[in-house]
Amino acid sequence: MNPAVPPCPPDPSAALEAALTAILDGPMRDVPILNPQLPVAAIGLRRLGPAWFGALLTPWFVNLVLVPDAAPAAAPGTAAEFDLPCGTLGFLHARYGELHVLCCSLLSPVPAVYDEAGARQFAAAALDAVLTPPAPPPRAALSRRELLCGRGARPHE
Repeated sequence: MNPAVPPCPPDPSAALEAALTAILDGPMRDVPILNPQLPVAAIGLRRLGPAWFGALLTPWFVNLVLVPDAAPAAAPGTAAEFDLPCGTLGFLHARYGELHVLCCSLLSPVPAVYDEAGARQFAAAALDAVLTPPAPPPRAALSRRELLCGRGARPHE
């Protein structure tokens, strides 16, 4: 008998956007570092193991985010490392509304040169980059002797 598999939590995009919009409308209102060209948006959230993974765009930052299915007991501000296809990245635990989120800062503050389209493109490119494993190192060229006799061949004495 197989134990029941717990259901996958719903996509947290709307909850993330609502929580960050409340921060924007409250404590972040009129803060000078805001880029007024940018909305609050969850970008490209997808399942990655037992978490939702994507990017979060706000007028004051662009972060990679992990929203775990089960909230860890770590306090906000605690550091954690995660192995992603690109390698190991550092994240910080945070709470946005009712959500426990792990954040990896990409831009903070977001420069005024980014409009909404540019910031979304930046976030999408960052997601693609971290979800792509590094290319293997190129193989050294074979010498004529290695080509004919096999790699590691030694001359006859």
